[in-house]
Amino acid sequence: MERRALQRHHVPERNIADVLIDNGVTKFILIGENLLNIHPMDDDYYQEWFEDIEDGWIVGLNFRDHVIKEFKHSNLDYYIAFGGKFDRFNWRGFDPNQLCQVIEVMMIKRLNP
Repeated sequence: MERRALQRHHVPERNIADVLIDNGVTKFILIGENLLNIHPMDDDYYQEWFEDIEDGWIVGLNFRDHVIKEFKHSNLDYYIAFGGKFDRFNWRGFDPNQLCQVIEVMMIKRLNP
């Protein structure tokens, strides 16, 4: 899979995602309950990440309402699944594998209503 070298060197988080994607990870869960704001950059960063995971997804769990509004205002909510059960999800009761399985089922239901 060929990737554009868009902002790769300017965004350390992207370097982490690249390594995970190169090792077959296509599903990402972002836990945002302690995130107070975002500093939206050009949406190309999120678009590239989203395109690199082809059949995968990016889910945002427990982001604060005002942070979700910032994502939406920046048109970044197209790339990250927010809302519904994802906004108030008790993830602490799951080990990482269980959490991934539960979110996978939720995403299948969301994408195939």
